[in-house]
Amino acid sequence: MLRRILDPLFSHKQSMQYLDDFNSAAEAYATGVDQYALEKIGDRFVVNAAHSLMRFPYYEVAKLFYGHLNQHEIDRLWDLGQLFTETLSHGIDGGINRSPLTKWLNMPSWQRAKSYIQQWEAFTIEAVQRRVDAGIDCPLVQLWQSAEAGEIAKQEVLHTLAESLFANLDVTTHVISSCVILVSRHSPCT
Repeated sequence: MLRRILDPLFSHKQSMQYLDDFNSAAEAYATGVDQYALEKIGDRFVVNAAHSLMRFPYYEVAKLFYGHLNQHEIDRLWDLGQLFTETLSHGIDGGINRSPLTKWLNMPSWQRAKSYIQQWEAFTIEAVQRRVDAGIDCPLVQLWQSAEAGEIAKQEVLHTLAESLFANLDVTTHVISSCVILVSRHSPCT
């Protein structure tokens, strides 16, 4: 069921249809990138390429699942992504953080993970409800309705969304920021 809903979003044919919207969104995002300026001198500014560009691919992927996001959802999704990254880093650290004892000892890493899980589910439920109330049919709504019908597990939906949005952001950011750095070094903008 999960693949039936999501696979069409990422087909080659569908991806080609995203190009115009993606290019327009990239142009709009680039126009406002000065909000991340570390230093401004006249009409020129300096940004940390990775930091200033990391939100763009994240929001574009989110739009595939959620459709239009309001500013509250954008901000909340970003905060949840940061909490996800923080939580994941404790698991990657290993040691007791990977042990069932973490839960029983109520360690800070467990508390953070539990908080993330609760907040992520609450956000998802609110996002689904807003879209249902507005009559918006998007992959998020389809996935959640399938979960409510017992066709897929809610945890599977939550994990799939989180991994799609949060888990690969660092790789995407690196590629995009590297491209921007290379272009800026070899163009009239330097």
